[in-house]
Amino acid sequence: MSKNIFILLLILTKTNLYAADKLSESIFAKNKIKVNGFNEQQKKITIETFQKIYNINPQKLKVNNKIYNEYSNFEKLFQFKINGPNLLHWMLKRMKSLNYVNTWTVATNDGAGNISIGDEFFISTELEKMYILIHEARHSDYGGFTHVPCPDNFPFISVGQPEFVLKSAPGCDKTTTGSYAYQAAFLYEVFAYQLFENYTEAGYLYNSTVSRILPLHDYESNKVYSDENISFIFNKKNEIIKKLNNFQDIYFFKIWETENAIAYSSEKNEGARYTMIFYKNEKDAIISYKAKANRTQAVFMIAGIVVFCPYGDNKSLFKKLYSILAGMGVALK
Repeated sequence: MSKNIFILLLILTKTNLYAADKLSESIFAKNKIKVNGFNEQQKKITIETFQKIYNINPQKLKVNNKIYNEYSNFEKLFQFKINGPNLLHWMLKRMKSLNYVNTWTVATNDGAGNISIGDEFFISTELEKMYILIHEARHSDYGGFTHVPCPDNFPFISVGQPEFVLKSAPGCDKTTTGSYAYQAAFLYEVFAYQLFENYTEAGYLYNSTVSRILPLHDYESNKVYSDENISFIFNKKNEIIKKLNNFQDIYFFKIWETENAIAYSSEKNEGARYTMIFYKNEKDAIISYKAKANRTQAVFMIAGIVVFCPYGDNKSLFKKLYSILAGMGVALK
């Protein structure tokens, strides 16, 4: 065998290494996962789902790098770049037991790694099964990351469970690091790398999933206030503006100032600008927010800062502000 052919075979072997390892029922015992109530077909479906995850081996990114960097959160959340073996290992170590329970729900986790799976799971699509298990695995971390009621004005539906009314039901997350965030992060990688033939389904499911992460949106339940003195934020306004301007895709400048407030704008064009108003006290901030909340522009408030967004928060200003304030030691809830 020539040296070139040997190298080619070695490359091909490495490229398909993940697919070469076939998982079996022993994966449960090896990972000390108890399986209760599953019939043989249900075990087979679960193992096939594990195998599908294990085989993930991203090659060429199918979206623009700038777009990918804007939306991808996988490495930030999981602490590794997406690949099948690491993802499966991450998931399995968060599972203590898999239990068949014929209930209305697809799957639940008691917060300690004991996952109950219903009939709906086994008739879900392959992609749905994968993100469901990833979602439930995250519930094993740090007290479970329990869901919170969706707002009364929540406008979205559950595509997977159309009979389930999400308004005021515990189907949303109050944090950007909960199960829906991990689910969304996985789905975006599937979409961006076109990991499966149905990658467009992943794109739609990503949008649906992100709608459940309340801090990314302008719902009444997503008004984030600070436990710190609001005057601290007000006095740090110049530092906050400087950090925002360092993102380079948006630039703020001061447009007006009063005794109790100061406003910054991102553009001179009235119809397409962000406006941020810093208040010295929470009372004035809340009054201002409530007076402006019915405008056609999206409005949110975080730590006493009232923000108007052009055509929605398309530059993810909420996430940037949240990150900056948290980095400054501001306690957010």
